[in-house]
Amino acid sequence: MSLTVQEKEKMVAQVNAIALASKSLVVANYSGTTAVQMTKLRSLAKSTGVDVSVVPNRLAKRAFIGTDMEVVNDELKQPLVYMFAKDEPSSAAKLLVEFIKECQSLEPVAITVGNRAFSISDLEMVSKLPTKDEALAMLLSCMKAPITKLVQTTQAPIEKLVRTLDAVRSSKSNG
Repeated sequence: MSLTVQEKEKMVAQVNAIALASKSLVVANYSGTTAVQMTKLRSLAKSTGVDVSVVPNRLAKRAFIGTDMEVVNDELKQPLVYMFAKDEPSSAAKLLVEFIKECQSLEPVAITVGNRAFSISDLEMVSKLPTKDEALAMLLSCMKAPITKLVQTTQAPIEKLVRTLDAVRSSKSNG
C-alpha cells in the first residue's frame, strides 16, 4: 500500500518536528529484526525518552533538511530505524548499545549529536556521555574542590595551634 502525497507530507512534517526537538539521532539497519524485537525496542525507547520511527529514507532526507540531523542524509540507503533522543543526547546511543546485546540484527549506520555526525566506532563513546544532571554534578564537584581546599588550608594553622596548646596543657598536667 503506497502513501498518498498528503500522507507523505504529513509524515515529513512529523519527522521534521521530532528532529527539530531532538538532541541526537542514532540510525540503524533493521534488516532481519523481527516484529517482536521491534516492539520491544519501541517499548524500551518509550521508557528512556527516545522516539523510534521507521520512515522511508527519501522522506527522512526531506524531513531532515534544515535540522541538525541533515548531516546523516548521505548514510540513509537501506531499511532504517531512526532513534531520536529528546532529552539526553546519549539516550538513543545507550538504547542501541543495550539492545544490540540481545538483537544482533540491528546494525548501527549513523550517529549525530547536535549538528555533528560521529562514526559508528564512536557509538560506545556517545552512549557514555553524561546526562545533564551528571554533567552538572561533575561541574559542581570541580567548582567545589578549590573552595574546600581553601577552607582546609585556612583551618590547618588554627587546628595545629589547638593541638599544640592541648599538648602543652597535657604535658604540664602530667608533670
